[in-house]
Amino acid sequence: FSNTATVTITVSAASSCDPIAPEVDDARPKKDLRGAWVSTVSNIDWPSARTLTSAQQQDQLLRILDTLKSTGFNTVFLQIRPEGDALYASTIEPWSYWLTNAQGTAPNPFWDPLAFAVAECHKRGMQLHAWINPYRAKQSTPVLAPNHVASLHPDWTFVSGTATLLNPGLPQVRNYLTQVIADISSRYDIDGIHFDDYFYPYAGMTGQDDATFLAENPTGIATIEDWRRNNINLLIAKVDDTIAAINAAGNRNVLFGVSPFGIWKSGTPAGISGTSSYSVVYCDPIAWMQAGKVDYVAPQLYWKITGPQDYNILSKWWNDQGALYNRHVYPGLALYKM
Repeated sequence: FSNTATVTITVSAASSCDPIAPEVDDARPKKDLRGAWVSTVSNIDWPSARTLTSAQQQDQLLRILDTLKSTGFNTVFLQIRPEGDALYASTIEPWSYWLTNAQGTAPNPFWDPLAFAVAECHKRGMQLHAWINPYRAKQSTPVLAPNHVASLHPDWTFVSGTATLLNPGLPQVRNYLTQVIADISSRYDIDGIHFDDYFYPYAGMTGQDDATFLAENPTGIATIEDWRRNNINLLIAKVDDTIAAINAAGNRNVLFGVSPFGIWKSGTPAGISGTSSYSVVYCDPIAWMQAGKVDYVAPQLYWKITGPQDYNILSKWWNDQGALYNRHVYPGLALYKM
């Protein structure tokens, strides 16, 4: 996601479980999702500053929701865990620096932004999906709280540039992240859990996980590249299974989706070239769709209708994959590029 502007997605997807109804307009989808990402990291979208009062934060969020509702959006992807922290009341992770100007400090007067956002979205007939950055532990937060995962378990992390990331190759990390997601999904009436495109670092790996590859490779995967992709696949499957169990136990329908980088492999489809999510950040959304481990993907198609990243070619290719594997595809758009 951009760190300079709000990004939105406008989407259409037919639902296989919709009741049969008389056809009125063949061009009109039976069901659609029109969503907007609301970023909290670096105070991109909300809150606009870390020093606002609780009342000011609530007022700003309500204005965002009212604007989205009045302009036709029906889904909000609210970033609630940007750096291993929480914009919600958690006993596992510390309050976010981006909310209170000091990681680990609760809002005063106290309020729970996620509970508030869920209630206000539902009041407006909108869905609320909890947007989570799984592996990013520290990017811009100056001081980590003592109960932050990177403070408690520095051996679970590695450094890439200025960022501290959780190591995807560690089973402890997968278990921890699943615990966090289970906590959110079971305690809040959210409509979905949403990951973005940050998996392994875009800057590339420079040996940070060589020792992990040797120590945590029980099935003997031959190459470190395939092993990294498998690590991400294992997390995706574990999260999906966890959410499915919560849904079954509570008669709920919490969705799980990911917004990957818009190019799966450079050269696929023909004529497309650029950064490959498959070989750079080691994520394979086609494998997740094929295995039925995501309800949807929202590929970030932040390009023009021309050139080596042609939007029309890419959006058709992604939609074809959704049809092939019976998964929803919600193309992600960047308003700052329009």
